[in-house]
Amino acid sequence: MSCLEVLKKIVGSAAAFYRKVEKLVRPRMHFLQRWPGMINLMGLMIMMGGVLLSLPFPPIFPLTNTIPGLAVIFMALGIMERDGICTLIGYFFALLGLCYVGLIFFLGSAGVQQLWQWATG
Repeated sequence: MSCLEVLKKIVGSAAAFYRKVEKLVRPRMHFLQRWPGMINLMGLMIMMGGVLLSLPFPPIFPLTNTIPGLAVIFMALGIMERDGICTLIGYFFALLGLCYVGLIFFLGSAGVQQLWQWATG
């Protein structure tokens, strides 16, 4: 398989994914982005997600990059498409990520390991 064929396959699958996303994301709930303070809050949440993504957690802690990454993705989608639902989902993941990382710092490594063993049975 040549490089051009691989590139065509990648672009084709990315275009199909983008079409699916375009069906779900559309302008709605404009009140969440009407005032400059709300845009600043969204920027703060994106910045917080970036800071959480840059923290050097060991691999023993699952989802330390996934949750803030989802927050950044949904906030960016909300800003680009003026979609309040994506914005709310982004806020949810940002707060969830902040709580999760705070829990890791609060309990420490031993506490999280004990909690993980309890949760997985």
